[in-house]
Amino acid sequence: MTFKDFGKILKGAGFNAAQVRFNKAQPLPYVIYGAAGRSDIHADNIHYFKIPDGYVELYTENKSAALEERLEAALESAAIPWEWDYEQYIESEHMMVVRWNIQMIGG
Repeated sequence: MTFKDFGKILKGAGFNAAQVRFNKAQPLPYVIYGAAGRSDIHADNIHYFKIPDGYVELYTENKSAALEERLEAALESAAIPWEWDYEQYIESEHMMVVRWNIQMIGG
């Protein structure tokens, strides 16, 4: 799976989503996703699999368990390994962000 495919999954689940950033301000809620490194598998001088590590961040006005559950369900239905990372209120922006780490197996 590629990050382009991942964006289609998020949009298909009803999220306003963009890779890395939007070009202009967006109304809440929205989702940002992107790459954060790789956890490739290799041995004996052979590079077997490229496994891009990434993140997905949900931005909301207030904490929303329903939106978080919808995002996690979208990840699970697409068989994307994920791990909840953190949540934080951004005082200067008056918004909440929740972040998950993901892996794009086969990406």
